[in-house]
Amino acid sequence: WFDWLVDDAMDMQLHAYVDNAVALMNSDLTGLTDLYDGPVLVIRGELDLPHLITDDIARLTADSYRNGRLLTWEGAGHSPQLEDPERFNITLEQFLKGAAMD
Repeated sequence: WFDWLVDDAMDMQLHAYVDNAVALMNSDLTGLTDLYDGPVLVIRGELDLPHLITDDIARLTADSYRNGRLLTWEGAGHSPQLEDPERFNITLEQFLKGAAMD
């Protein structure tokens, strides 16, 4: 997946990357997360780069929802759904069914 991700990123136009980064830096969902009562699953790869999605950021995101839950996957990086799609599909199915997940 790494080669594909790099190739895809290299094809991205600069303004798309910059505009996305600026939007993420300026987004603030304070007060909006309380409007959603449903379950929320945040999946973070333990090997994510320290300056992208830290454990603190992932925990804060999950905790900002009433029914938020954080899963940290060992051995996964920034894109666990691409790095282990079979595990992701199983986890998503369990989540949607309300079952316990590892």
